[in-house]
Amino acid sequence: MRLGERLRFLRKERKFSAERLSQSCGVKAGAYRRWERNETEPSISQAIALARVYQITIDEMLFGSRDCLLYTSDAADDTPCV
Repeated sequence: MRLGERLRFLRKERKFSAERLSQSCGVKAGAYRRWERNETEPSISQAIALARVYQITIDEMLFGSRDCLLYTSDAADDTPCV
């Protein structure tokens, strides 16, 4: 699952609006929606703000699992956690 899909899943799971999340990150709602569509990605400071709102770690937000840490840059987005 790519970052945008994870962001959309987290937002819907918690019943947040894109507007609320965009305010938390200091961006416009359209910018947040572009993240969900994988057109752009949040900056590090914006990702930290999102993780705080969702009350999860950056690793959980980026990789989808607390137990999954990817250390190589050549790993594909759909590489399963083992």
